[in-house]
Amino acid sequence: MRAETTVTAPPLTAGVVIAKAESPSLIVSLSRCLAVALLLLGILLRFLYLDADPDYSEWTGYITDEGRWTTHARGFALFGPTFEANWSLHLYLAPLYQLSNYLIFSLSTVSVTTSRLVSAVAGSTLLVAFWLLMRRVASPPAMLVGLTLLALEIDLLVLSRLAIPEIAVMALHLLVYAMIVATPGASGRLALAGFLQATAVGMKATALPTFAIFSLIVLAQPSAPGDRGRARSLAVFSAGFAVPFAIAALAWSLCCYPRGIDLATLRTILTFVGPPSAYNAIEFFFIDSLAPTINTWAVALWLAIVGWMSSDDGDPRLRRLLRTATVWWVAYSVMMLGLPYFPNRYKVHVFVPVAISIAAGLTLFQKVGLAGVGAGLARGRGLAGALRLGLIALPTAVFLAPLVAAGVGWALAFPSRLRLRLLCVAASLALTMWILDWRRRRGRSNVFFVTFPVIAVIAWWTLRWTPLSAYPFWPSTSFLTHAGWWAAFLLATGVVTGLTNRSVGRAGALSDTRLVAAGAMACIALSIASAAPGYVNPHYSIREASRHLGELLSGYGGVVSAFYADGLFNENKLRYVTIVGEPDWRVIRPEVLVTVFYSRDSEGIIEREYCLVQRYPLYVSPEFFRSHPQLDSSRDAVSARVYRRDLAGCPRRAS
Repeated sequence: MRAETTVTAPPLTAGVVIAKAESPSLIVSLSRCLAVALLLLGILLRFLYLDADPDYSEWTGYITDEGRWTTHARGFALFGPTFEANWSLHLYLAPLYQLSNYLIFSLSTVSVTTSRLVSAVAGSTLLVAFWLLMRRVASPPAMLVGLTLLALEIDLLVLSRLAIPEIAVMALHLLVYAMIVATPGASGRLALAGFLQATAVGMKATALPTFAIFSLIVLAQPSAPGDRGRARSLAVFSAGFAVPFAIAALAWSLCCYPRGIDLATLRTILTFVGPPSAYNAIEFFFIDSLAPTINTWAVALWLAIVGWMSSDDGDPRLRRLLRTATVWWVAYSVMMLGLPYFPNRYKVHVFVPVAISIAAGLTLFQKVGLAGVGAGLARGRGLAGALRLGLIALPTAVFLAPLVAAGVGWALAFPSRLRLRLLCVAASLALTMWILDWRRRRGRSNVFFVTFPVIAVIAWWTLRWTPLSAYPFWPSTSFLTHAGWWAAFLLATGVVTGLTNRSVGRAGALSDTRLVAAGAMACIALSIASAAPGYVNPHYSIREASRHLGELLSGYGGVVSAFYADGLFNENKLRYVTIVGEPDWRVIRPEVLVTVFYSRDSEGIIEREYCLVQRYPLYVSPEFFRSHPQLDSSRDAVSARVYRRDLAGCPRRAS
């Protein structure tokens, strides 16, 4: 029988110390209060300054996409049946999203704020649904971890404040999942889950492949007593999806588009689908701008998996959540890494099942404790034991690999390319597994390798706010310098890990309580720090440019052409059409052209035939150009420009 007070793990990525069930009730009360506060804070942040510019280092294409995903809703709300769009791709892909925005615009007005309401409401619904799903299953500290990911992760937060359909689809998918797992085999809930999945596809057609994922989840469910089997459950779910989907598709085709999708639109859709590339899938974890975020939260997911593998707990609800959520994020990861067009705003969908797995798995980890993990490692033999050793060793090996890469790069004067990084990870993994096995055979504890990655990833996260953030994770030049500072980083985090394990082991419940509170507050603070700039000093350049554009062209009776500037029309009532690409704009030669950021004018037509009427500086997060050093941060890269054809004399040129 284990002692009543057992050592706990240090703070997790999202700010929780894994405490045993026997820990003081203050830990549970504190975590529960923090979870409720975090839920309310997450909802508040999704509506606060909703019409402000996004403060986002990942993407600036929102200036285009926000207009394109609402252009039909805006057009029908402002101009009624007289509205005609020259490009209907975004209506084909997201009819229900356009309809939702049309209803909001008709009931209120067209503005930046109202165009983003669907996303803000959906983002809040996502948080509430997760809290309701997990609050009676996951422990409060584990709940806090998953909720922190969904409430404060910067990509999810920003996308919840943009007029694009991603978050609405994510919220619907969580509801689909909740209906499937709530009562296994319940026909009514399964049919409702199918209906919600059809709604998600109507919200955005890119959700269609996830029908296969949710079908796998239905099949992964254990059969309920008296149930006629998984096949029947799948049939009910499929019928709930297929019937409304078929009716809606038929009505849509007969009512709105009897001629079907035009070939140009179909060719555009087909460019998003293609064979997978193994190289692109692997390099994502090394060079993609979203990789640091995913890799950081992967440590929390790793610890949850360790708890799952080490626990013999028979709670059917936890096991069901872990099994089905794992099917979800594994299948979605295969899809997101296998398709040639899968931008990061699509990839963040995987955070929903990851958050469920983290909350459920950490609950099991909390029950088994570090002592249980260590005992499992000591007992492991054969292939199963080797796999468990590999799982425990992997994060530590990843942290050691940059040091190996720096040494190889310095010795061979060879840049740190993908193949070298993979070899360094493999070498580090082999070495770490050997050390773990050597210690295990001598009866020594390997708890250090469970706690070290957690402390190391928090330390690495904290370094982002120091001058050391200039140093990358992987070396590419100055190998000796990188090796020196990385060795110092590993040594420091190793010492902190050792001291933490020692103090927790000696102190007891009071120390556990302090570690939970300190770890939770520290990591929540780090998450808030990432989002704070957009709220402390909000900018409104999109809103102001759109309003001024409406005033500038108030006397113009024609149609304005938008060249990647569709998002600049949600604060005015101008008629505009979308210019899809440079070839189209060269042929059309519009009377008035609005373009943003870089001008794609390879033939110099703008210089010869147009005059600049107005320039609007747009706010772009400084972090964007630091994250994308290949881009030029010149004036045209952060501005919108209004041109008129120079036929009957131009207005005075803007300075």
